[in-house]
Amino acid sequence: MEDDTTDDTIGPETLDAVADRLEAALERLARHLDHPAPDAPPGATAAVTARLDRLIVRLRDALSRADDAGPGGSTPDEHTPHGHAAD
Repeated sequence: MEDDTTDDTIGPETLDAVADRLEAALERLARHLDHPAPDAPPGATAAVTARLDRLIVRLRDALSRADDAGPGGSTPDEHTPHGHAAD
């Protein structure tokens, strides 16, 4: 079975599907964190919480860069000096 958790070649047509899977996974995690298994090892919830916090920071950074890039997918000054279109 192929692991696609590190695939960074997600096309725009699949972003909604990825967001749906992420949402479903986060809902499952929230349920487990709300009601941890009685036999869960000590610190398990704290470890998962720390991992999720790091992931949330990465997602916020990516979303911020995507917002800055605008609809074309690149920041204004990424391809032209001073963010102005080439004449």
